[in-house]
Amino acid sequence: MSDLLLNTQSKTIILSLSIGYGLTRQWFKNQERQQKLIQDDLKTQLKYLKAQINPHFLFNTLNMAFASATKSKDVVTADIIEKLSGLMRYVLYESNEDKVFLEKEIQYIDNTINLQLQRLSPQLADQVNYQVEGDWQSHKIAPMILIPFIENVFKHGIILSQRADISISIFLRENILTLETSNAKSDHLAKRNTISGIGLKNARERLLLIYPGKHKLEIDDLGSSFYVKLQIEIN
Repeated sequence: MSDLLLNTQSKTIILSLSIGYGLTRQWFKNQERQQKLIQDDLKTQLKYLKAQINPHFLFNTLNMAFASATKSKDVVTADIIEKLSGLMRYVLYESNEDKVFLEKEIQYIDNTINLQLQRLSPQLADQVNYQVEGDWQSHKIAPMILIPFIENVFKHGIILSQRADISISIFLRENILTLETSNAKSDHLAKRNTISGIGLKNARERLLLIYPGKHKLEIDDLGSSFYVKLQIEIN
């Protein structure tokens, strides 16, 4: 009887381990399949966006507009066109790579923020605090990984009826890239008290795919303000 009981227990343990192994292996396969679907979907969205634009026509038009503004000595318009051309060139061509030099990504962010400031009144522009710090040489990063959080600040933080108090900080210390943003929220958004948006959703998914275990993302909806802190380990 004791031999029979021992034999039964041994088979039960082996069966349990086999089932556990099979379920674990299937779970990892499902996770891998799900992540691949997410990645394919993001690539499809990017390709669809690029397909809507004829690059040659776009850049020829921008060059023509830049030449016209320069000839008319409209320095402000020429500067806007030049920055816009740089942004589009980066999105259409250089962002196809898995990783880009961090210096180029920061330059893209600089131009984006400068264009945002130029469309604002001086009073609103003074409410935006932007600062960068660090040695960007020799470091690489996934392209367009930071910009959704910055775009979100301007999308929801520019408020005509109250102070915006927008803050954007990017600094690199000991291979840790940190992005911190904060902005006031309108009374309408404050009452909703929600964190949403396809841009933030896609950004979360890309971070999980590209930097698994190498990033920390903190998003706090404080009612009257919105705070984001993203840290990425890069090398």
